[in-house]
Amino acid sequence: MLKVVKVRLYPTKEQKQALEKAFGSVRWLWNYYLDIIILCFLIPTVLT
Repeated sequence: MLKVVKVRLYPTKEQKQALEKAFGSVRWLWNYYLDIIILCFLIPTVLT
């Protein structure tokens, strides 16, 4: 049987800024590698 616990966090102003910075970096990294993956699939179709 699975149990779930919901937790609500209330970060301080400094913690909010740190989280926003971390999420921004992760979002940039995700989009960067997503673009590379998309290009890897598109380039072979363009060359043929």
